[in-house]
Amino acid sequence: MAKALDAGQNTSRMRRARVLGKVRAPNARPDETAPWSEGPPAPYVERIRSLAAGEQPEGLAYQSVLVAALKVLARAQAVERQVLDAAISLAQREKLGGMIATLEEVSAALRESLNAGASRVVDLSPPEPANAPSERYWWFALTEATQALGDGAELILSLVASRPRGSASRTLGSIVARLLHRHQNELLAEADQWMGNGE
Repeated sequence: MAKALDAGQNTSRMRRARVLGKVRAPNARPDETAPWSEGPPAPYVERIRSLAAGEQPEGLAYQSVLVAALKVLARAQAVERQVLDAAISLAQREKLGGMIATLEEVSAALRESLNAGASRVVDLSPPEPANAPSERYWWFALTEATQALGDGAELILSLVASRPRGSASRTLGSIVARLLHRHQNELLAEADQWMGNGE
C-alpha cells in the first residue's frame, strides 16, 4: 500500500510539473526584462508618471500602447483575483492582495495619460468573462494566471518591438512587461513551493 501511495504522489507531482512546464519559459526578451528581474519592486507608478510628464509622447503610438496595456492589466487583475479567491493560506491571500493592489495603482496611473478618444476605447471594452467554477481551484487558477501574465507581457513587447529604443511607447511597454513578468515569477515561486511540499 505504501508503494502505491508513493506512486500516486509521484504521478501527481509529474502531472503538476507538466502543467507548470507549459508556463515556465515565456519568450521574454532579455534586453527588455532583465534590469528588474531581481531586487525590490520597481516604482512602476512613478516611472509611468515621469514618462508622461517628460517629452511629449508620440501621439497615436503611445495612446495605442496605453490602451493595450490597460486591457492586459485588466486581464491580469481578473486572473490574479481568481487565485486570491482560491488561495489555500493566509500568506497567499496577503501576497495576492498586494500584487492586485499594484496592478490597480499602475492601471490608474496609465489612465491619467489617456486622451479622450483612447478613454472611450477603454471604457467601451467588454468586461472579462467569468470562468467556470471548476477553474477556481487553486492549482488551475494559478496555472491560468501564470500563463495569462506571460502572454500579456509578450503581447505588449510585440506591440512596441518596432518602436525606436528610448521612445516613450517602447519604454512604457517595457515597464508594463517587467511588471507582468515579476508577477508571473511570484506565482511560479508559489507553485514551486507547493510542489516541493508534496501537496
